[in-house]
Amino acid sequence: MKIEYYGRSMCGARSGNEDAFTIDRTVWSHDTDDVSTGLALTDFATGWHLFAVADGMGGHAAGEVAARLALAWLGERCLDLGDPDAGELQDVLQGIHRDLLKQGRLDRQLRGMGCTLTGILLHQDGGFWFNVGDSRVYRLQSGGLCQLSTDHSLRMLPGMQDAPQNQLYSCLGGGVREITIDVQALDGGPAPGQGFLLTSDGYHEFMDTEVMEKLLSASLDAVALDKELRAATRRGSHDNITALALRILPGEET
Repeated sequence: MKIEYYGRSMCGARSGNEDAFTIDRTVWSHDTDDVSTGLALTDFATGWHLFAVADGMGGHAAGEVAARLALAWLGERCLDLGDPDAGELQDVLQGIHRDLLKQGRLDRQLRGMGCTLTGILLHQDGGFWFNVGDSRVYRLQSGGLCQLSTDHSLRMLPGMQDAPQNQLYSCLGGGVREITIDVQALDGGPAPGQGFLLTSDGYHEFMDTEVMEKLLSASLDAVALDKELRAATRRGSHDNITALALRILPGEET
């Protein structure tokens, strides 16, 4: 099997971009310009593959630094595990959280920096999704998108339904000592025809779900994906916009 993917991060309505994403050990980010992988393909035969999105915490110091550091450490540490289990991935994420807090203590300009982090780690025989914060992991099966991750936002807590979506109770760094980390094995593992979507809240809060389901149900179209991501700003998004779209292909498909 192969993985067809397309990732893009845009400033959107903002002048700077605190979002970033990673594929395996490469971090994609830019302060002021859009970044894109272009349409690409990788093979499951090469082992484990990592896809993740991070959103630097708005209102905190150096959110873009936190996002980029977290993704760089994630690629180094996850892909060095060999065949990881959920507990090892929990430990990796907890370690990244501690290291972001440490960086904030060492450099006053970075104090309080934090980010969300969400993603998937895939192997031809299985995989995991993970999440801290309110970026999201979706899975496409039978033509429909299902959100795998749970937002760690205050409005998800009992009695807090009126709280703003972007007020989080868990993130990496952010000056918070205790955090919630979700890691779960993918039920059944990846299979041809499945799709995955990783997003920051600047996109998924304004996503046209039907359009994205259609785009993920066929061979990925970079132009159409770009058009859908840019539409989030017209729909009212005032945030950076980042999405990673993946589709599982049979090995013989190109």
